[in-house]
Amino acid sequence: MRGLNLLFNCLRFTTGLASQDAEANQSIACIQMQLTEEGIEVGPIDGIMGSKTRSGIQELENTHPELNELPPISVSNASVYCRTIGLLRNSTVGWSSVNGFINLTTGREMPTSHVQRAKALIENVTTFYRDDLNVLIPQTIEVVISDSADEAAALAAAKLAIQGEHSDITDGFIEWCRGYGYCGKSYGGVLAISYAAASGFPRNDMHELIAHEIAHEIQAQYVGNFRARGEEHRVSHRGPNWLTEALAHALAKHIRNPHKHPKYDLKKANLRREYESERLKDFIYQSSAWEDDFQDYSVFAGLSLVAKASHHAVIKFWEKTPELGWEDAFQLAFGLTVDGFYQKFGNL
Repeated sequence: MRGLNLLFNCLRFTTGLASQDAEANQSIACIQMQLTEEGIEVGPIDGIMGSKTRSGIQELENTHPELNELPPISVSNASVYCRTIGLLRNSTVGWSSVNGFINLTTGREMPTSHVQRAKALIENVTTFYRDDLNVLIPQTIEVVISDSADEAAALAAAKLAIQGEHSDITDGFIEWCRGYGYCGKSYGGVLAISYAAASGFPRNDMHELIAHEIAHEIQAQYVGNFRARGEEHRVSHRGPNWLTEALAHALAKHIRNPHKHPKYDLKKANLRREYESERLKDFIYQSSAWEDDFQDYSVFAGLSLVAKASHHAVIKFWEKTPELGWEDAFQLAFGLTVDGFYQKFGNL
């Protein structure tokens, strides 16, 4: 019962605490609970990375040296530590509960039929990630869906404020959605999704969009949210930008067409164009995401990887990235080196 109470408290981190200090963080609170359960004194469970929390982690490293394989702890990768400590200790503290994996908030004016469809899609996506792929995450993913981009942005901003994130996303999201019948974007634990009311609820497109954006949030919790700095580290610790998008595309397309083997979609994608390895390398950095053929290339790359390995290999890649680095994790999960994949790309 104590573990369940701690889990509930971790997932329902109080609004008041987060608003008092912008550094308050759900995953750090989860780490503090893990340490407290281990009998290590960290002071108040306040979600703030203080000296006692850092020294507590160092103390835990004495009994669990695997923690030394992770990057230095920070607010940005605290979810990685929460997951890792929980697994090492075989503790349930911090894992999303059956009903807490994804929390859906719908727009106030959405038709009842659209709300019901949204809930059905969320349930389907949750079942796939949580039950089929055995995903364990320390923080509930908040999903906001509205038939108004303005409302979706406002609701998402309110969710972020509860978590201690006060960046203004409203104008950015509305601009992102301009001219599209439906759109979505993730903001560090919160997904904002909107669609044009006049065109109805595009079920299939929304299904794939939701699954895609949730994949990004799962990756963020498995791998961390920070990026390496400096010109010599232009590639994110997650790997090239094409890879981040490729894996989200591959998972989302499988959720939309669960009974079709990845080779089916791969063959369809291959008919669209001829793919070149050197062009894929152009999509290493985030700025290249705006290139016209970025999506075609990332979809083809993702389908190629899961067709060679499996959809479970995507989760394995994310699990091992903090410990091994993305290149070694890539080889372990997909069975070939990154250079080997570049050489084969376009001929798979």
